[in-house]
Amino acid sequence: MLAAIVTASVLVGCATSPENRASEIGGTHAGVIDSTATPIPTPTPASVESEPPRAVAAVDFTYSCAVEMPTAENPTGTYQEFASWAEVWAYPGPISSCESLKLGEEYTDLQREAVRIAGDVLPLGLGQLDILYSQCAITNNGYLELTSLAPNQASEVRAFLLLCPDRPGADTLRGML
Repeated sequence: MLAAIVTASVLVGCATSPENRASEIGGTHAGVIDSTATPIPTPTPASVESEPPRAVAAVDFTYSCAVEMPTAENPTGTYQEFASWAEVWAYPGPISSCESLKLGEEYTDLQREAVRIAGDVLPLGLGQLDILYSQCAITNNGYLELTSLAPNQASEVRAFLLLCPDRPGADTLRGML
């Protein structure tokens, strides 16, 4: 009995013409040509709009540094924002810590090489590149008080000096390598 009901409903659905089914669902059937419809133009290369290629910015960093000496610009001597290493290095007092804020998306070959040199010091690879950039910015990172470097310290120093070969104390650090 159930099979007869299913068969009957299928047959009723088949008996409806494509035009009638199209009007039932509020449209036209793909096989039926509507002479009143406006034809859709075929896109040509000149009429297809495309987005211009998006420029991807190279990865760079800004810094929020703990300054150790109050100045007129920062009377409390806490944190100050810097746009570049040059700004950090020009600060009149020693800076013992900086946090780096990543800008951009595309890592450079130099940055990739620095991470490779750092090796185990940066177990998360490029995800920890900011550590090397912070070491570049810091003018008083503790390394300058040492007389020799442990192997992992030497890896880190080599890596950040690749990125910032002119940082304050670079010659002293190179002398320990």
